[in-house]
Amino acid sequence: MPTQRQHWSLIAYDVRSPRRLQRLHRFLRTQAYALQESVFAWYGTEQAKLQLQARLLDFIDTTEDDLRGYRMRTGTEIQLWGKSPFAEGVFDTGYPPHQRHVIDPEQLQPDDDNGQEPDEKAA
Repeated sequence: MPTQRQHWSLIAYDVRSPRRLQRLHRFLRTQAYALQESVFAWYGTEQAKLQLQARLLDFIDTTEDDLRGYRMRTGTEIQLWGKSPFAEGVFDTGYPPHQRHVIDPEQLQPDDDNGQEPDEKAA
C-alpha cells in the first residue's frame, strides 16, 4: 500500500459565538501549531485532513462561522514579521517551514505622502 504524502495547511477561522470560538481554539491547539489567535499550521496526509475537517465542523455553526483551510505547496515558507509564535532558541523539526524577518525600526522609511513633511500636512 503506497504511503500518503504529508503536507502543511493553514487553518483560519472567524467564529461568532465565544463558546464555539473557545472550544474550537482549544481543540486546534491539540492538533496544530498556533500562528496567531485564529490561524494555525497543520501537518498531515490528505486522509488525516478529511478526518480533521469532519471534527472541525463539529465545533462551528456553518450558517454563522467561517472556517478555511489553505494547502501550502511543498517548499513554501511562512513569512513572519514581528513577534514569532515559536519558542525562541528552540530548534524543533516539527515547526512549519518559516522565515523570520527581524525588523530594524531605524531602517524603516516613512510613507511618502505627496512629499510633504509631517508639519506641512497639519497646515
